[in-house]
Amino acid sequence: MQKPGTNVKALVSSALLAGAVYLAPHMQMSQRGLDDLKKHEGLSLVPYKDQAGVLTVCYGDTKDVHPHRVYSMQECNTRLKEAVEAHTAPIGKYVAVPLTQGQYDALGDFVYQFGEAKFRDSTLLKRLNRWDCWGATEAFMDWVNVNGAPNRGVTTRRIHNVRLFAQGCAVWEKYGLGPALNTEGTIE
Repeated sequence: MQKPGTNVKALVSSALLAGAVYLAPHMQMSQRGLDDLKKHEGLSLVPYKDQAGVLTVCYGDTKDVHPHRVYSMQECNTRLKEAVEAHTAPIGKYVAVPLTQGQYDALGDFVYQFGEAKFRDSTLLKRLNRWDCWGATEAFMDWVNVNGAPNRGVTTRRIHNVRLFAQGCAVWEKYGLGPALNTEGTIE
């Protein structure tokens, strides 16, 4: 914890300059994040109904799926690229604090699975934007249900998100980020 009166902008600037954190609008999912997302979603070249009953194809894509069509790997990779770009845009739009790459990847995976509206209205985002990194980390585990019941696969995915995100909280602590802020931009 930093001393009262410490300038938060200076703390954030030092973390940014060190390459420890980045501003969300300037980030994209890493290759590791994409690989994790692919692993969690799985690949199906043939459309199927997911656990929630939604017609799905490729890497969990639900947009414009044609039920009686077989998709190629090239189509699935193109769909993934487009879907990831669309699903990560809300991170830059709504996140007001700097993130590590792992935190961004965890949020990207979350938004890919649940969508912009659920992310925008989530306790996870509210806590994150209040600089409550550990509280945001805990809030990932509020999202483990499918059709109102806990789901083993979704729980495993959230645990993975928690691990990635928590590593970023440790970086925040190293640079003194995450305190309660007042309107002057200093620590109370």
